[in-house]
Amino acid sequence: MKNSDKGNSMKCRATLDDVLVLPRVLLDSGSDESLVSNGLLQALERLGSRPSVVVKPTVTLKPYGENSLPLKVTRQVQFKALTLETSIGPLALRGLKVWVDEQSPQINLLIGRPVMDRLGLSVDGMLVDALKKRQTWEVGDLGDGEDKPRTVQRLRETYGDDAEELDSVEGVACSTLSMEKTTDPDGQIRRILDEKVAEAMERGLMDVQAVELRRILTQHIDVPAWSLVGTCRWMWSR
Repeated sequence: MKNSDKGNSMKCRATLDDVLVLPRVLLDSGSDESLVSNGLLQALERLGSRPSVVVKPTVTLKPYGENSLPLKVTRQVQFKALTLETSIGPLALRGLKVWVDEQSPQINLLIGRPVMDRLGLSVDGMLVDALKKRQTWEVGDLGDGEDKPRTVQRLRETYGDDAEELDSVEGVACSTLSMEKTTDPDGQIRRILDEKVAEAMERGLMDVQAVELRRILTQHIDVPAWSLVGTCRWMWSR
């Protein structure tokens, strides 16, 4: 693994082997190899998923940063499927092979350049596509906080600056489920539960707690939400 530049990386949400939701998967065009943490493998095992593991001759990887220590790896894992979330639907990668970082207890997954090349993803390719559209882009109006999301803007036009009323309506707008018919209601419920667990992790829920919470929610998928409130409070208090 060459000394990578973080400017060559991007993040997205994903689901691994249909059992573990990952709020952040790093796609890194500067990395020669894909890498998974030992903590993630342990989380998969607790969920009943055991990917194929092969012991190989020692390989030395060089992580980010000039001062980072070399990482020696000996195990390579092959996952059944990694499903990346996109704006138009799920993108599945089958048979993904990654090296194992034995020292990391976190839940991390890095996808290296070979996979990104297979998908046709690259920073240069993105910039070339932008250049084909126009040579100069005006970006001075971005990132100043003046432009509000359209949904919030419409709500403010309707309810003005009434904070309580606005918060109430925003909460309904964000949490209302689609009433469209589905041929896989359990699958839809699981996706919603996965999203909530991912949100909890982004707000500070520990990886181990998130794995246990997802196991409980999946096991009791037909139990009313109010009866699981005590369980959730217990998870946060640990």
